[in-house]
Amino acid sequence: MIFKIYRYAINGLLGIFRNKYYSRSTKIKLLFDYFRFAILALTSFFIPPPKTLTISAFNLTITHNGYSSFFFLFNEIYCAGEYKVYKNIENCIILGAHIGLASLWYHLFNPQMKIYCFEPDKTNFRILQKNFRRNKLTNYTLFDKAVSNKTSIVDFYHIDHDIYCLDSGLNLNLDLPNRTTKVQTVKISPLIKKLKRVSLLKMDIEGEEYNVIEDLISTKTILNVEHLLFESHVFTPEDKKRLNSTLSNLKKYGRCIVYSKTTYSSKVLWNRS
Repeated sequence: MIFKIYRYAINGLLGIFRNKYYSRSTKIKLLFDYFRFAILALTSFFIPPPKTLTISAFNLTITHNGYSSFFFLFNEIYCAGEYKVYKNIENCIILGAHIGLASLWYHLFNPQMKIYCFEPDKTNFRILQKNFRRNKLTNYTLFDKAVSNKTSIVDFYHIDHDIYCLDSGLNLNLDLPNRTTKVQTVKISPLIKKLKRVSLLKMDIEGEEYNVIEDLISTKTILNVEHLLFESHVFTPEDKKRLNSTLSNLKKYGRCIVYSKTTYSSKVLWNRS
């Protein structure tokens, strides 16, 4: 665990220095943000961190529902550079929007783009709404629904843990204390057909990505997507088979890059040919 924390910290700090899209002043401000948040993490065992924080480098005010998960995502997205920067994109669909940190990241470089977010967790959805309003986003539509390859009412597993709550979803991948609620699932293909062109589709939906991509390919709506970024989840041999099958099918329509591999997950960037 100590090694993991050390690795995440090093990746975050190096990512700030290496980011070619940040000005020198932004890098300095972001370093101050990083160390301020790191101190809050260290003292959180004794003093609860504030529920609303400011990322001064980008003038963002963020409400969170768990400090460890906030700091993990801040480090991954804004510091380590795990998500590719896209500029001049027209619209973006985000599945598993959580509290909006990834959405706000893409908005920094594309302030005029239209954002569509799907987030089934009720608490996360309320915070997502609050973070969008507080940071003065206007061109967006939010859906409090999960996305799959069918329309239904299903169980949503919420993991009761400050960091592993990020693995909450329609599939219970970790044997940890959890509670279930009922959520509605929808297919994303009808929205893509309506939009006709999607600049970026980003998803982190804890194993359900295979079903969603299966729907995109079977309906040919994958052809309406320019860039697809998803986190793959592999917890069982069956998951491994599904990932390999998904990558094989995606390669028929474009180029896949697999990166940021860990024991149970990796990020996949697909660009249409």
